This record gives sequence, structure tokens and C-alpha cells, in this order.
Amino acid sequence: MGMLGWRKWPGNSVFMCSGRLVRGPTGSGSAGMTLGAMALPNILFWAMIAPLVPRALGQLAGWLILGSTAYLLVLSLTLLAKTALVDPGIIPPHRGVFLELADDPDLPAYELGKHAPDVVESTSEQEEADDAERRERRERRKREAQAADEAGDERMSHQLVVGRNGAKIEVKYCRTCKVYRPPRASHCAECDNCVRKFDHHCPWMGTCIGERNYKYFVGFLIVTSLLALEVLGATVMTWVRLETADVTPVFVGGAVTTIVYVVVIGCCLPMLCCYHVSILSRNVTTHEDIRNTFMVQANPFDYGCVRNWLVPCCVFPASALSEV
Repeated sequence: MGMLGWRKWPGNSVFMCSGRLVRGPTGSGSAGMTLGAMALPNILFWAMIAPLVPRALGQLAGWLILGSTAYLLVLSLTLLAKTALVDPGIIPPHRGVFLELADDPDLPAYELGKHAPDVVESTSEQEEADDAERRERRERRKREAQAADEAGDERMSHQLVVGRNGAKIEVKYCRTCKVYRPPRASHCAECDNCVRKFDHHCPWMGTCIGERNYKYFVGFLIVTSLLALEVLGATVMTWVRLETADVTPVFVGGAVTTIVYVVVIGCCLPMLCCYHVSILSRNVTTHEDIRNTFMVQANPFDYGCVRNWLVPCCVFPASALSEV
């Protein structure tokens, strides 16, 4: 992504590592809360229960359980990071700084999306000025959208035939981003971006879930659900099989806290996981499911359960931000 492209991005997304990583406006706090919710049972398990697992369940079974638990934990954290920091499928807008840069005679001529060698590092005063400019542009976009609504602008949508069932899918024009959104894309009010195959804005990840990070999100739900079940099962079996002399008050306190936490807090995770497994098997997004998009007509994107899983899991769409 070009240097000015990520520094002057008109939406609410936050770019890191020179535009290579992107998160939502509340990404760090939301992902931190999710990480903290995962940390408590895992710390209790590894500090108080894991040392006694081989003794209670046997060396081979015990170390196999601990090894698989550690693997699931690392995989879960990796998928969490991928979900929260990968471009979800943002559609570059034809608005804000991109239009302004093209008309600004004071900037050196260069092609957007490539390195601009004459750009200097931002100072704190420049950043404050950029924030003020961004707020001003946001207010101006709201006024323009309101004026377009009052004027009854009719260029907002047209019909496009897509899918094997020949269903008509409406392609809408986004007044904020000044682009025609492809089928299944939607504008996220939180991130202020249009996202391809928009599923939902996840408050626990602090970012949009879309075409490019949905596979990581579903993988995170599945792996973390398995991790919770394995921690719960290992804790219960260790407690049952331990000799009375090894059942100390410290162990009982850690085991009870872990079991209660996983059962009460972790019960929602498998339910959410089952929901997304269900809609992915039908190739329906959360946004479409809530709005009952395919209640009247058949879903033209449903190509069968196997293909519905293979396409998002095996296809890695390129980020459109690289073209900015």
C-alpha cells in the first residue's frame, strides 16, 4: 500500500507496519479483551493442573494431552492475530484524500500505490492536522450524503444476474465511498469502509469479518472451542483420577475456577461456532442471514456443502489495498 495511501486513509481503519497490517478503530482494545478472556483459564490450567496430568492419567496419555493442548493454544492465538490484523476485504474508496491528492499541485507526481520518495515522516503536529482534516472530511461526506438523499439521487443501484440459479442480486452504490459495491459487499459503519462479502463487525476482534479473514475467524472459533473442551476434560479427568494426597486446596481452587469459567463463559463459544459452521455450509453470511436475504429466492451462491467449505478455505483473494 502506498505511503500516502495508508497515512491519509479516509476511513476509520488503523494501519500498522507501513500499511501491511490493518485493524478496526477499536481493534487493540477488543482483541486485548479476547486475549484476556482466553488467558485466565489457560494460566490456571498450565500453572496448577498441567503438572499433575501425567501423574493422574499416565505418562503417555498425559503428555499427549498436554502436547495437543499446547498446539491448540498456539494455533488459536495465531488465528486470533490473523483475524484481527488481516485486511478483511476493504474496497478502496473513490473519496477523500485519493481525490484530493490527484488535484493537489503541491505534491510530486507519482502513481498512487507506489512509494513516494519525497514524503517525510509525520510529526506530531502533522498527525494532529491530519486528524482534524479527517474529521472535516467525514463531516463533509455526511452533508453530501444527506444532500443526495434530499435530492432523491436515483443512481444508487442496478440489477445484475449472478449465480447458477440466475437470481437477480442488487448491486448498490455507496454514497460514502463513491463506489458500486460488488455482490455481497456492504459498508461497515464502525470501520467506515466497504468490505467484500461482509459478514459482520466483530466486537471481540474489533474489526470487520469479510472475504479475506472469514476463514481465520471460523478457524479461531473451531480451534478455541476444541481447546476449551480439552482443558475442561483434562481438568475433570485429572481431578477424578488423582490420589487423595495430591488433591491439595490449591489444586481444588484452580480446578473449580477453571471448570466454572469454561462452562459458564465458554459455553457461548461452541454455540457461535455451530452457527457459523451452519451458515458456511449454506454459503450465507451473517449479514444476509439476519436480513433474510434468501428467504424469497434460492441462494445463488450455494454450490453444495463441500464446495462452500473448500472455496473460502483454499482460495486466498488478493487485497485490493495493494492497488491503492
